[in-house]
Amino acid sequence: MWARKYDKCIRCGRTSRKHQALGLCDSCYVLLRLHLKNPKMGFRNRWALYHDKCKRCGTTKTRHRAKGLCRNCYIKVFRTDKLRKYYREYWKKNPDKYAKLKRQMREYQQTREGKKSMERAMAKLREKNPKYHADYSKQWRKKKAKQGLCINCGKIPSREGYKTCGACGTKFNKASKKWR
Repeated sequence: MWARKYDKCIRCGRTSRKHQALGLCDSCYVLLRLHLKNPKMGFRNRWALYHDKCKRCGTTKTRHRAKGLCRNCYIKVFRTDKLRKYYREYWKKNPDKYAKLKRQMREYQQTREGKKSMERAMAKLREKNPKYHADYSKQWRKKKAKQGLCINCGKIPSREGYKTCGACGTKFNKASKKWR
């Protein structure tokens, strides 16, 4: 038996947590104590102590983690920065592994399967933000123009009075004459 008079917690129905008092497990008993201190706050049939559902996604199926967020949303919101920082430091410490991984990714992207996966990823990106490519291109071109480089290739310094280098300028002129 879980407790003298009870087979399981009367609130959550669990037997995995230790019995505390009044037929409640440790965590449910703490919630009851908090409820008694603040009676305006509901106790039973709540997703979390102060929230009816997840603040971010609105689910009640995934358990509450903290700050009004379910487990999935909490990880997405609060753990991504830590993971980014960890990997940034890891790749700085291991530049040879980073170079190897980059080379493997480039090789994979050249395969048929890699090209298909890149197309799928770009399609998803375009669905979410149709102007992504145009926005990125504008930012890239502005950056290269500030650096004094060609806005098309980004490698060669641009000509005076123009935003492109001589090679890109001639390519553009040939292409525009072709379509006239």
